[in-house]
Amino acid sequence: MTREADPIDPREKVWVVYLDMDAFYLSCELTRHPELRGSPAIVAHDPKEGKGRGVVLSASYEARALGFRSAQPVKQAWLLRHLVQWLPPDFEFYQAVSDRVMEYLRSHSASLRVFSIDEAAYLTEELSAGEAEQEAKVLQQRIQERFHLPCSLGIATGLTVAKMASDHAKPGGIRIVKEEDARDFLAHLPVRKVPGIGPVAGRALEGLGVKLIEDAAKVPAAKLRSALGQLGLDLREMAEGRVPSEGWPEETPPKSMGQMITFDSDLGDPEPIQAELKTLSEHLGPAIRKSGHLFKGVSVTVRWEDLDGAQKSRTLKLPTDSGEVLRNVGSDLLNELLRSRERAERKVRTLGLSVYNLRPAPVGQRKLEV
Repeated sequence: MTREADPIDPREKVWVVYLDMDAFYLSCELTRHPELRGSPAIVAHDPKEGKGRGVVLSASYEARALGFRSAQPVKQAWLLRHLVQWLPPDFEFYQAVSDRVMEYLRSHSASLRVFSIDEAAYLTEELSAGEAEQEAKVLQQRIQERFHLPCSLGIATGLTVAKMASDHAKPGGIRIVKEEDARDFLAHLPVRKVPGIGPVAGRALEGLGVKLIEDAAKVPAAKLRSALGQLGLDLREMAEGRVPSEGWPEETPPKSMGQMITFDSDLGDPEPIQAELKTLSEHLGPAIRKSGHLFKGVSVTVRWEDLDGAQKSRTLKLPTDSGEVLRNVGSDLLNELLRSRERAERKVRTLGLSVYNLRPAPVGQRKLEV
C-alpha cells in the first residue's frame, strides 16, 4: 500500500524570529582564539588570586559541564581554575562584533529590533510554519559561516513566546512554537521563565499559588492584572494555551555610536595612538552623518596593557555632525588620558572613540564643518 504524502500546511502567518547568540562573549573570544574551540574556557574579570568580587561573564558548554556558569562568583570559579582557560573580557571587541552581526541582520529584515548586545528579533513575511523554520535555518547557517558565531532561534507568532522558544533551543538549535502546540510548550514551564517576571513578581505569583505557567489558569484574571498589569493578562493567555498578541515595539533611536580598535601590539608612543584615533574618526564621522543624527558629546576610551580601562568625555555647547569637531575633541581627550597620572607609563592595548547624546538632524539643515 502506498503511503500518502503528509499534507503541506497551507496556513501562512507573520512569524516572530528571536535570535539569541550562544555564550556570546566566549564565542567572540573563540573567533580570535580558535585553538580553544571544544575546550573548557570562561570569560571573567581578574580574580585577584581568588579575592576578586566579580562574576563569570560567559562560559563554554564544555566549562559548564565542569561546574562553571554565567554569574558565578569568581571566588568560586578560582577554586577550579586549573580546569579552564581563563580569558579577560574585552567589551569593546564584543560590541564591535555585535554591531557587525546586527548590521547584517538589518540587511536581512527592515523590521529588526535589537534588544541587547546578543539578542534581536524580526518579523517574517507571511509564511507557513515550515517555510519560517527553513528561513531560520538558512540565517543560522549564514551567521555561523560569516561570523563564526553560534546562535539559537525561537519562532512563534508573539515576541514573548519566541524569546522563550529561543531559550529552549539552546545551544545552537531552532524551536518553533505553533499556536496548536503552545499549550504543550508553555504549561509546565516555571513562571520565572517568562520575560519580565523577576524575583519580586515571582514571589507575588507564588503568593497566588502560581509557580508554573499552567497554574495561572486557576487564578482570576483580575488578580493577575492587579499583580502584574498587562503581563498578568499575557500570562493568563499563555496558561490557556494561547500565544499573546503583542504589538511590534517601535525602533528606538541609538543612544550612542562608536568605533574601537585593539592593537596587534601595545602602543606607548602618543603619535601612532593619535594616528589611530584620526582613523577611527574618519570611519565614525561618515557613519554619524549617514545615520541622520547630530551628537552633543564625545568620549574616548582606552584599555591599558594590564586591561584596566579609562575614559574621558566632553559635552559640546551645540549638537553637530562635524567630522572636524569629532577629530579635534577626540584628540584633546586622548591627550588628557595619555598625560594622566592614571596612565602610569602603561601602554595602550585598545582605543575607542564614541559620540553620545544623539538627536535626529533637522530635515534640510545645512551642517557646517566648524
